Amino acid sequence: MNEFNVRSIPLLALLSGFVLLFSAKSLSAVSIKNSHLDDNSQLTRHIELSEGVTQSELIELLQREFQLTSDFGLIDKSHLYVDQLGYEHQRVLQTLEDIPIYGSSLSLHKKNGKITEFSGPLLAMLPSYSFNASSFSDQDILAIAKACVGAKTYMWEDEQMEAFIKKEKGDVNATHFPDISRTYLPNDYPRGNSTYLRAAYVLEVYAKDPLVKKELVIDALTGEIIFESNKIKHIDEPGTAHTAYSGTRDITTYRPNSSAPFQLSNLTYGAGVHTHDCFDTDNYFSAAIPTSTTNDWDYPTLI
Repeated sequence: MNEFNVRSIPLLALLSGFVLLFSAKSLSAVSIKNSHLDDNSQLTRHIELSEGVTQSELIELLQREFQLTSDFGLIDKSHLYVDQLGYEHQRVLQTLEDIPIYGSSLSLHKKNGKITEFSGPLLAMLPSYSFNASSFSDQDILAIAKACVGAKTYMWEDEQMEAFIKKEKGDVNATHFPDISRTYLPNDYPRGNSTYLRAAYVLEVYAKDPLVKKELVIDALTGEIIFESNKIKHIDEPGTAHTAYSGTRDITTYRPNSSAPFQLSNLTYGAGVHTHDCFDTDNYFSAAIPTSTTNDWDYPTLI
């Protein structure tokens, strides 16, 4: 019995080495099959792989092929969506040092659980400075945000609104009070000509009087508001479309009145440009214009 175990050790070691070697070879054999770039920014628009990989393998592949740093990563942004052909789609954010890069959404497309292609701009730039250079506290960041919004009262200051959000979410800890988090903002965002990242803080401020809801990105070094997005939009205001194959795009939509949902129509061109949904049929008579209450359009809500 002992003699069998002793002789088995070299064999087990050999098999283990073979498994590791085989795994390394299989990943190194994966390559980029097709790459499509954005005509204006020359950033990646769509990439197809020679074979399917896991998310961790994709990170390693991107680090190798695009000379990304070892701090580059991906985190899930949305739930997995399965279309009628059986393909799986999931939106992820690019990260650096585990900190999300603002507006860096990628759409992963999977078959049989393996990623075979992805869409969206791959960002390879680095920060020009770190959060260690920031002297702002959370209280400072909130004060800067409130000065920008300039409201008389905020939702988290209203007991009824705080009680409502706890009931709506089924969470006794739910609150309208802003959650301040770290992010890296491409310096030319939302245009595609960025060359470096800016360390920043991001928070959403919801005001009651006047009714305003804004997402603000504040530079961690200067305290400057470097990007803001209105979350409550009105007639013919810019919206955001998270496309399946072209990344995040700015769009203009239509809203009949301030209490109505947004429609996927643009009335700023001639007689208007209207998008219709046939609900996976070829029956044009059943087509309807998609609507949204947020003007933040994502493919799982449209397909």
